[in-house]
Amino acid sequence: MSPVDSTQDEAGRAVTTCSIFIEPIMGIRETLTVRTYSEVTQINFDKNIAVGVTYKRHGVEFNAAAMKEVILSAGPFGSPLLLWKSGIGPKEMLSKAKVYFLLIYYYILLAPIII
Repeated sequence: MSPVDSTQDEAGRAVTTCSIFIEPIMGIRETLTVRTYSEVTQINFDKNIAVGVTYKRHGVEFNAAAMKEVILSAGPFGSPLLLWKSGIGPKEMLSKAKVYFLLIYYYILLAPIII
């Protein structure tokens, strides 16, 4: 067996990213809105600037506009997939999927780089 990487609090209990970073500031940060049971389906752009997202919640589609910035944090597989669905990625892949392309990149990393 290999060790499993997990985050724990001071008492040694397993915790989630949400319980550590989001829940403590909910209700304090007026600019933060959390939508549970939601899945982002596309990043919305104005020219080449991300201005919001389209998401589905309980089968209903919604748009959310960003006041300042859009932060993409969907993991090593979800982030590139969301970019591709939004028209950012390799031209060949977007053309095969019949996605209108906004920006063409020849290589998208599947994992973050820490420098």
